Amino acid sequence: MDEGERKGVTVRSDTSDKSPTISKVKQVGVDTRSREAFELLKLGEAICNLQVDQRKMRLNAEDTRFERDRYKASAAAFQDKLAAALNENGRLRDLREVLATLSIETSAALAERENERARLIAALDESEMRLAMMQQENERLQSELIDSRDKAEVMRQKYIEITINIIKEANSGDVDSSDGHASN
Repeated sequence: MDEGERKGVTVRSDTSDKSPTISKVKQVGVDTRSREAFELLKLGEAICNLQVDQRKMRLNAEDTRFERDRYKASAAAFQDKLAAALNENGRLRDLREVLATLSIETSAALAERENERARLIAALDESEMRLAMMQQENERLQSELIDSRDKAEVMRQKYIEITINIIKEANSGDVDSSDGHASN
């Protein structure tokens, strides 16, 4: 118990000496003998404090409403930005899917192109080998042609010689036979 027994008033320790009403009562020197009077004073002080608290609460409520409205507007703007970001994210996801598909198609086309290139190189190598073989065959045939021409020329010359010899022999036989006919 603090200062309590003064002028017959018992003050509990849970009450505050700093409250304005109690300090005024002490200053005035009112003799509060009964517990009810003290409770009434305490109740009056609580009412005063309650009125002050209610005013503060009203001001706080107005501030809170203002803040709430501001946060609602901010939340609406944020939701709009979020919706725009989600739309953009969806577009980016679609673009990523298209890019992934293009990447797969590009690598497949590149692999196909490399396979086609390898096939063409193999075909070119085979064509070059066949061309070399054909050139060798052509050279062989040209050589045979030249040999055949030479042989044909030799045979033609022999034929001409034989023909000339036959004609000479035939002419000389005619001459001999004409000589024989003439001598008869």
